[in-house]
Amino acid sequence: MKTNAARRELHRCTECGGQMVWEERTSFVAYSRHRREYQNTGWWCTKCGEGILEGAELEKGFAAAAELRAEVDGVLKPAEVIAIRKKLGLTPAVAARALGGGVKAFYKYESGTTPPSVPMSNLLRLLDHDPARLAELPTFSAKRIRSQRKA
Repeated sequence: MKTNAARRELHRCTECGGQMVWEERTSFVAYSRHRREYQNTGWWCTKCGEGILEGAELEKGFAAAAELRAEVDGVLKPAEVIAIRKKLGLTPAVAARALGGGVKAFYKYESGTTPPSVPMSNLLRLLDHDPARLAELPTFSAKRIRSQRKA
């Protein structure tokens, strides 16, 4: 593994040509006059402050933005959508068919790339408190869901 000193010699900032160092820094995301700070590790320019993030460190920013947006808009966070769906015993595809919104949309709710709407959040909250009510939905029936799970 390369030391931090060796890394400095190898990386130059593409924006200004300054030296880049591998370190943890505080970053932030903003949404609708709200701000959230989070920590991430990456390459940071000592001259202009430009950063390069990869993989899991890049995902931290997306997750922080999704959570902030969910809080501000009053909708469920991705982890809450996943927990409720699992409590209901549904796959993302079956949940999307039973509750609406589409399969791609449901995957986006869970990944944090798109927040669920207020009505979808409210429906999931209601089902979280009373999962038996799922059977009352016209788009949900045990026979229909069994056939969709096999597909």
